Amino acid sequence: MNKRFVGVLIFAAIVSLAFSTVFYRLLVHQSQTTKAAAATVRIVLAARDLEVGTMLRDEDIKVADWPGAVPAGATAQPQDLVGRGVTTPI
Repeated sequence: MNKRFVGVLIFAAIVSLAFSTVFYRLLVHQSQTTKAAAATVRIVLAARDLEVGTMLRDEDIKVADWPGAVPAGATAQPQDLVGRGVTTPI
C-alpha cells in the first residue's frame, strides 16, 4: 500500500476517535443535567373517580409525587380539601 494512503487512514481514525469521545462526553453530561432537573413535588390527587357533588373525605384523596411543574390550583395539604364539594368530575 501507498505510505501516504496509510497515513491519511491513521489520521482519519485518530480524528474520528477524538470527535466521538468529545460528542459522547457531551451527551452523557447533558443526560445527567436533565435527570437532576426532573425533580418531583408532592401534591394532593384524587384516589378514585369522583362525581359532581361528592363531598371530599380522607379516603377520596391521596398525596403523591408529581413530576415537573405544579398544576394551577394544586395543593400539598389534604386538610385544605377535606369537606369541600366536587364541582367537576375528577
